[in-house]
Amino acid sequence: MILLNTDDFGIGDFQIYNREAKVPTPNIDRLGNEGVKFMSASSASSRCAPSRYMLMTGRYSMEDSEHRKIDLGQPHLGTMFKNAGYKTAEFGKNQPLPGYMVNRNATVDEHQERNRQKDAFKERMKEIGGLYDRLKMNYNKPGLYEKSSMPHEYGYDYSFLNSALCCEPGGYYENGIGIEPMDTYLRQLPYPESRPIGAENFNRQRGGCTLFPYTGYMGPEKYDKPYYGDILDLGIYFCNYGIEALAMKSYDSRLAEEKVVPKLENFIDEHADEEFFVYYGMRSGHGPYNTPERFRNQTEVGMLGEMIMEADEIVGRILTKLEDHGIADDTLMMFMSDNGPNSSAEDIFNALGHNQRQMDLPDGTSIRLPGKKNSQDEAGNRTPFLWRYPNRFSPKSIYDPKVPVSTVDVYATLAELINYDLECNEAPDSRSLVSYLETGEADAELQQKPIMTHANQRAENGLYNLLWDPETKNNLFYDVDKQALVAHMDNYLNDWLAHLAARDAATEKGKKRDSCFPEFHRFTHLNL
Repeated sequence: MILLNTDDFGIGDFQIYNREAKVPTPNIDRLGNEGVKFMSASSASSRCAPSRYMLMTGRYSMEDSEHRKIDLGQPHLGTMFKNAGYKTAEFGKNQPLPGYMVNRNATVDEHQERNRQKDAFKERMKEIGGLYDRLKMNYNKPGLYEKSSMPHEYGYDYSFLNSALCCEPGGYYENGIGIEPMDTYLRQLPYPESRPIGAENFNRQRGGCTLFPYTGYMGPEKYDKPYYGDILDLGIYFCNYGIEALAMKSYDSRLAEEKVVPKLENFIDEHADEEFFVYYGMRSGHGPYNTPERFRNQTEVGMLGEMIMEADEIVGRILTKLEDHGIADDTLMMFMSDNGPNSSAEDIFNALGHNQRQMDLPDGTSIRLPGKKNSQDEAGNRTPFLWRYPNRFSPKSIYDPKVPVSTVDVYATLAELINYDLECNEAPDSRSLVSYLETGEADAELQQKPIMTHANQRAENGLYNLLWDPETKNNLFYDVDKQALVAHMDNYLNDWLAHLAARDAATEKGKKRDSCFPEFHRFTHLNL
């Protein structure tokens, strides 16, 4: 079983969901054309960390925060498959497992000096004002780095992970250990590579960076020592990267996926004759849209189109590897996105005519979903949700706004597929989709239990009938004849949230399994 979770792609990025998408995606389309394509699927959150946490644990987490992590001892997909006897592997983005990088060579004084420098930088940016507080500097010190928590402690037999220059030194970690020392300093460069040095994306009058049509990357220009002048003198092309970053000599932000995929292919080679579970947290879809140079100028959608191309190539490489071993039809491949597209989606559409938030309906019409990453609107969490498993599921497309499905449902679905009995308080919010996948008809549980989504930004009060109003243009919240319904749903939601909070406290988010916490008593039906 292979779970591919991309990062910030919109449902309109792929031609299987949007016939007007401007980048051919034959391999991703193949997953849906030869499998099950859900059209009413939501990611658990419109923000990365909460979404990935709820996917991997099968439990809702509605705290008003963008941060989440799986604690040691909490049940999650990795431990489930490990307990079931599968070979397990994790690739790419480590989130939501804890795992900040630790410099094992650094002294206490060096750690303290790093923290002082970070705090001083933050304070300076705050004093400058505007959006300067978006700029980052981590002041990491050279040395041998490793994960603070090792993937094998969380059930993974093998892992090959990459890091993001927003928050960590740039590098790769095999089974939690850096593959080479962090001893090189990188500075931001303009992206695409043809853009002249000095053409910054950063607005030095008010702060803030644009993400389209230009951005930044880091890698080919390497320095033995950090910059000792005013760090703001250096070029700034992408706000979410450090202005300068420590990295491995082999690190190049354009190769974040390129370095990972061969390791995944090797894992399949080594375990093709065994049952295995692979989780690949892809960075594809997330700014700054860096890809290898071979993709340059190959699409009508600029650097985003190049990233879509790379994601499609990765899916094709994995399918080919499975076919080489004769196991493609007996391997479940799942493809999804952790949340919707970011704020550059509107700029991309206006400039290039590619709408990341557009999707086709079964009747041949197209709709444009409102919202973006972090928002509670439909585009913030409507996700591609493709399941290819030819030996188990016949090809079909499922669209039923009355019975939406969620990435939270992945856990119980996989448990049923491998005949794994979930323990007390394990994946308590996950609903099995097996019957839905096999027959195209929703069972009683799916019809009776609603789903919930999380957003990092508060939304205006809204009530929409997605069956008749999929673009949420007609807000019914203030209609006089809907006030009883609004009150009922508000009461229901508050009861549900209180239930989740009580359950997490009583079970330590699933760590305690000696006594099963009761199911939410109002699940018999929402009674709309």
